[in-house]
Amino acid sequence: MRILITTPTFWPCSDGVANATLQHALGFLRAGHEVVVATALHPNRGGTPWERLTVEQFRVSGNANVVFGFSGEVRRYCDFVLNADCDLVFFHCWQSWTTDIPMPHFGTLRPKTILVSHGVSANTLINWPKAAVLWLGWRPYVWRDMPRAMAQLDAIVFLSDRADKDRFYDRRLAASLKIRRAPTIPNGADLEAHDGDLPEFRGKHGLDGRLLLLCVGRFTEMKNELGVLRSVLRAQIDKATLVLIGPKTNGYARA
Repeated sequence: MRILITTPTFWPCSDGVANATLQHALGFLRAGHEVVVATALHPNRGGTPWERLTVEQFRVSGNANVVFGFSGEVRRYCDFVLNADCDLVFFHCWQSWTTDIPMPHFGTLRPKTILVSHGVSANTLINWPKAAVLWLGWRPYVWRDMPRAMAQLDAIVFLSDRADKDRFYDRRLAASLKIRRAPTIPNGADLEAHDGDLPEFRGKHGLDGRLLLLCVGRFTEMKNELGVLRSVLRAQIDKATLVLIGPKTNGYARA
């Protein structure tokens, strides 16, 4: 088959969505399929080292929140998806321009369409009352666009069976709409990545004999590493060290 994967971030980026979509694409390649990835422009991407994998890049930014909207090569990207010569389209992530731009046309696409959820942040309130503007800006998306898209998609893949009003709101919405084509495929670890010799992290950092607590994520208020730090300090665990790992140090990490 010829498979199109749309994602806001992709190799050589190293964030969670980029890694997940890369493994998704490589899995299809190993199965003998041809894969095209539509994603944002990356200045250092160049050609891919994998046969039968093509990356189409677009200068687009923004999302469906009425506060932001879209900018850049919006029409070019939308036309690309609408005219894609493929058998399957996998849209990764709600609230991403790669999903939001063609969303009004889901019902007219010829290929089978599957959305791969990475969670939802449209209902998340951080820095209230400043966040109220963003929350209001997502209401048309949450109340109108997501239900309509769910009805038109051929399937939705969820990270978890959990359903709530926040990060797993889409699972809750799918249940209320009685969406049946909704399998759960949780995140997992690549066990083969641990084969061979690994550097001795404990020894290198003088942590031998200590309980190691690891938190991996992008340093932001939404990931809430500060909350993790405060919880560990309050717990006062004997001989414990918290290690925070993220893609790069930023203002939130330094604060």
